[in-house]
Amino acid sequence: MTGKARRREAIRQDRRKEISKKKRKSTRSPSRSPKPRRESRTPGKGEPTRNLIFSSFPGPPRIGTAAHGQPGWRLGRQWGGYPELEWTFGIFVERVNVFGGRLRAHFYDDLSDFDTTRLLIRVSNILLRQREPSYPSVGVAFEYFDSAYRVKDGRLRCDDTPFRGRHSVATEDHDDLDEIKFPNTWDPPRWGDGGYGYVTREYFQRHVDSVWTRWSASGGPSIPFRRCMERAEVTGIPEEERLVRCWPTHNEFWTQTVGTHDRPLTMLNWNVYSLEARTLVEVIEVRDENQILGRAHLFYDEQTPTLRELFVHPDRRREGVGLILEGTAAEWARDKGAVALQIWLRQADARERLIDAPLGFARTLGYEWEDVEMRRPYVVKIARRSL
Repeated sequence: MTGKARRREAIRQDRRKEISKKKRKSTRSPSRSPKPRRESRTPGKGEPTRNLIFSSFPGPPRIGTAAHGQPGWRLGRQWGGYPELEWTFGIFVERVNVFGGRLRAHFYDDLSDFDTTRLLIRVSNILLRQREPSYPSVGVAFEYFDSAYRVKDGRLRCDDTPFRGRHSVATEDHDDLDEIKFPNTWDPPRWGDGGYGYVTREYFQRHVDSVWTRWSASGGPSIPFRRCMERAEVTGIPEEERLVRCWPTHNEFWTQTVGTHDRPLTMLNWNVYSLEARTLVEVIEVRDENQILGRAHLFYDEQTPTLRELFVHPDRRREGVGLILEGTAAEWARDKGAVALQIWLRQADARERLIDAPLGFARTLGYEWEDVEMRRPYVVKIARRSL
């Protein structure tokens, strides 16, 4: 066989191999998503040491049963103790969403700074375009005045017209860095700028009393997210780009059995990082089968760990759920070397029809209350007890 013939034969063999490889690839069964598995890695410094670490959430609570839209706001007003009013504090709607299971591993956090709020709105818009399921959303609540009904361009004015109440809205991305854009429900599209309004930096500082962000903690700020952010920071990537790149990082979840032998309950736990407080947060959730009974957010603040959220479903109170949540938070705080634990009381929970329950619960556990003045978040009292 001549040299040319050998080269032609070699080319034919290469082509036959390539065709055979493509056929084998096309006959393979489609790949399946991996099952949730337990991890056995050693926790890093400052991370939880509990067992049963899962790489995916063990199961959403009754997805699709939550009231949302106007029914959600009506239920939020009921939970807020004043169903006859036209408004309620936004945190009650967040609680309705959590206990109804509208969002997988729902987490909500307070924001206080205008620039942080604008940054997160931009990140939310980018992730939403990428169809990232754990994307964050941002809402604001503010005082509004008589002039708000008549603004033709949608920009809320800082003036001396009569006070009319409070309003909570979702936000959207906006090119102007000194404004926050929101769609309004007041007679759209005739109100404001075709149904849209704008909160200026000045109005934010003077009249916005609550800003919150929510996301599915299946992704977003967490211990794995922090590792990704630290690696990206070394390369000099800007913060906004780092957030977008690391946000889809999968979170980890823990589960254990609590309650009594006759009535076992499931406690789910996961960690997030507060974008505002820049600290680790333990999310503690107690369930009866697949129904959420109570939720607590334990912030490992620099001086004293704080329960910034402790809420039990109104229909499942006086069953010991609050004691399980508080007792778990106290135990974990003590394990980290804390000598005291605090509980926040927000203005939303401090109104006349609601305040007796949180005050009495904390006093039975040995807490002492102190009046404070905080805005964004709107906190009026802090309870503290020694561990």
